[in-house]
Amino acid sequence: MLIRHPLIFKALQRLAPIPPEQWARLEGFLRPRRLAKGRAFIEPGQPADEAAIVVTGLFRFYYTDQDGREATKAFRGPGEMLAAYAELLDKRPSRTTIEALEDSEILVVRYERVTALYDDHACWQELGRVIAEDHYRQRERREQELLLNSATERYRDFLKEKPELAAKLPQKLIASYLGITPVALSRISAPGRRKKKAR
Repeated sequence: MLIRHPLIFKALQRLAPIPPEQWARLEGFLRPRRLAKGRAFIEPGQPADEAAIVVTGLFRFYYTDQDGREATKAFRGPGEMLAAYAELLDKRPSRTTIEALEDSEILVVRYERVTALYDDHACWQELGRVIAEDHYRQRERREQELLLNSATERYRDFLKEKPELAAKLPQKLIASYLGITPVALSRISAPGRRKKKAR
């Protein structure tokens, strides 16, 4: 059986065992979409009725307040999921912007197509459960970091856990993710830069 997207299949297999014939059914619903850098997968006010898997590229989830200030919620790369998850489950318009930070390729599916598979095979219920649990863990951990850790601790954790992002993201986006201003981030990161120069 031909699997058209083996890397994505492998990534989801790590979450739940999906028989190849069941994966072939989902592949029939997936639609490729290319997004240039700066384009959005979804914006506030749009229906949150689609989900996607990142094939190549990088995305940012963020909120914008009434004064135009942006707060970055998460970053997602190859093999990871894109969706305004809470709004999708509540069947209400998105409040989230999911923006391509690079020229990217994704596989898009209408959420109703996925849920329609739940009654056909237990693997889809298992996959849905694991994705929901993972989403909850990430959200809980993010809240704990913002509420309990200092800005310096959050920055050090970011460097340790996401070194590839720290190397290529602009300071403005890193600061937005950490919940601080770019000026504050500059102060926090300056000692590290001075140590590197001293070496």
